[in-house]
Amino acid sequence: SPTARDVAATIGALLAAHADIASAGLLARGIAPGCAITPVPVPASCAQPSLRAALLDARERALACGLRQHRSLTGLLPPGPVEMLLDVETVGIAAPLSALDSEGGLARWARARLAASGRTAESALAASLAGADPFGVTDAAGIAAMREAIAPVCAILPEVPSLPAPRAASAGRGKLPARRGGYTQKVSVGGHRLFLRTGEYPDGRLGEIMISLPKDSATLRGMAEAFAGAVSIGLQHGVPLDEFVDEFAFTRFAPAGAVEGDAMISQATSLLDYVFRHLAATYSQRPDLAALDLADDAAGVDAAAPLLPLDLPETGTGRPKRQRPVLKLVS
Repeated sequence: SPTARDVAATIGALLAAHADIASAGLLARGIAPGCAITPVPVPASCAQPSLRAALLDARERALACGLRQHRSLTGLLPPGPVEMLLDVETVGIAAPLSALDSEGGLARWARARLAASGRTAESALAASLAGADPFGVTDAAGIAAMREAIAPVCAILPEVPSLPAPRAASAGRGKLPARRGGYTQKVSVGGHRLFLRTGEYPDGRLGEIMISLPKDSATLRGMAEAFAGAVSIGLQHGVPLDEFVDEFAFTRFAPAGAVEGDAMISQATSLLDYVFRHLAATYSQRPDLAALDLADDAAGVDAAAPLLPLDLPETGTGRPKRQRPVLKLVS
């Protein structure tokens, strides 16, 4: 905010004035010829009157010194090992870009901001649902404005951080027309019958899938139908099909095994593996996924060899890299 930028500029100018005074004291010992001290800029206003008064006093004392030893005195350096060891979340004018940590909970700075403002997590959630930002997350424009505010008193400034471009707001759900194209594929995966129905936009893009398991339990049928509905909503909101393919192809769980009824795919490691490899071959021009020979892998989930911690994927086989468990080392 403009008020925060004025306070930051005042603090920076106060620091620069005291640095001038300290450098002038070193020059008095005859170490260097000296550089002329120029007056530090004073912001037009400051929310903390005591800071502004201290700045004016230090500014007069610095100008009275006349000369200083150093050519440049103040600056912001990039974070280094010390900041990493101290678990510093924000360095210099870097903005906290997310109120959530890597585990999906509130980040430490977000909890601290709620505590300082006297708000509860429940009230913050209510504000977020209402469209407000209870944490005041800074955007790229805010970072640039703060950098410009303190630039006159900082000889060294880090590069402007490259922020991820915000995701374009969706224009809404692109629902399919009432009468749509598509097809129905009937197969058997490991002896379990599966019906896959697709719905297409007029231009041929995939916009809907339906998965039916007529011979399985009511629970499994309901889960399959709900999962297909969730994928359909994602497709209609612009999520690329390849995102789903990369996530669910080669997933391993029973039923798995031989595929009957589809000439493109002969083996599958799960029902979802078959569905998304089939869709990739049909709608994403990725026939290589359908042509893979998974006879060794589809022999059964229990018969598969376990993945050892240092087990490396085979190279030179032409098979895409599978998603593997990630080992995290935490101090």
